[in-house]
Order: sequence, then structure tokens, then C-alpha cells
Amino acid sequence: MVFKPPGLNNSYYTNDHIYLKGLPLTDSYWDVLRVGRPAHVSKLQLVNVTSLMGDDEIVCTPPDSVKFIKGLVEGKILSEASMKETLTFVKDEKGNSKYSMEIFYFDLEGITAYRRCGGFVDAGNALMYIPSQKTYFFLAAHLNVLMEGRLSNKCDEMKTELLEAIFPQWIGLIYKGRSDSL
Repeated sequence: MVFKPPGLNNSYYTNDHIYLKGLPLTDSYWDVLRVGRPAHVSKLQLVNVTSLMGDDEIVCTPPDSVKFIKGLVEGKILSEASMKETLTFVKDEKGNSKYSMEIFYFDLEGITAYRRCGGFVDAGNALMYIPSQKTYFFLAAHLNVLMEGRLSNKCDEMKTELLEAIFPQWIGLIYKGRSDSL
């Protein structure tokens, strides 16, 4: 019901604790001491991911991640009523939409964007959809993104440069003077 309609041919679900064994996974790094020298922590990432049963058992490629969100918003996965509920966002104290069912809402100077992200100490990703632009994109970093340090700051700078190059008219608003970020 989830994988076939949007054509997720490089995705699967399992609840077997060795489900990642033998897959060509990207290495992960963490600047543990925050001194600009990342440690290779792929084994830590593997242990973390495989121990979170019910959280990380879906494995997919970046293109399939984009196919998923595209299929979701195009009505290929959920019914119209379920999709309406999915896009009913919890509001903050000022009445602004914030999040709903693992989807975060952004209002970028009148441009609506939806994002889904995830991460651990040594990796992170963001999947975003901008309805008015009919634009989908996926970013991933296999470097500590949850804790501030020289390398994670550099990673954020590179991410900002990339997004500003793709969306020069407005994407910098996410980072400049706003508390929300990818």
C-alpha cells in the first residue's frame, strides 16, 4: 500500500535486527571532541539504527525518499481524508502552523513548504516539498549534525549555500533571522 503506488523500487521494510547487513551503506562520522577531526562511527550508527525497532526499519534510497513525498502529496498513498488529517498542523502560541504527523510546516514569506527530517549524532537528512514550486528535494549529511562543532557548522554553511543556489529568491530566509531551520 505504501511502496507500490509511488514506485518505491529501492525501498523495503523489515523488523529483523540484521536488516542492514550486507547493504552498501554510507560511512558516518562524528566530531566527538568538537576539534575538527571526525571519528569514523559507522558501527555506532549501525548499532543505533538496528536497535530502534519500530523507528528505522524502512530502508530507501534518496530518490525513493523523493518519490515517497511526491506520492504522498499527489494522493497515491493516503485517502483524501487521511491526507487532510496529515496536513492538519499543530499551532504554536502565536497561531502559526508547526508540525503534524512527522511533517513540519514552513511559511517562507508566503511560500509554504513541508519537510520531514531525521538524524542521529553522526548523520542527518531533510526531505522537503514546496507546493507552489512543485519542487521536492532531499539533503543528507553523514557527519554529526545534531551537536554544534566546527565541522557541523561548516556542514550547515555548505547546506545553506546549496539551498540558496537552488532557491536564491527565498531559501536563505530559513537561516537568516528565523528559528526554524533544515
